[in-house]
Amino acid sequence: MGALVRGRVVRVEAFGVFVDLDCPAIGLLLVTHFEDGPRGFNIDEYPPVGASIDAVVVHHEESNMQIRLSSRASDMSAAG
Repeated sequence: MGALVRGRVVRVEAFGVFVDLDCPAIGLLLVTHFEDGPRGFNIDEYPPVGASIDAVVVHHEESNMQIRLSSRASDMSAAG
């Protein structure tokens, strides 16, 4: 956890985006982890499929290959 990663958005859902991290697992960036603060997001504001994003790993569950990501400034600065 805490690793800075770069990936490509491969799927957009109402709850967030799935990110190809070029490893066996796919990352999930929940809308609640897009940025700091209580701001709401419209799905049209989500990163589109194909977009490159930088994020930090906030949770990794090896048993089922789940990687949770955050692009919040507070999480990114804590990692780097």
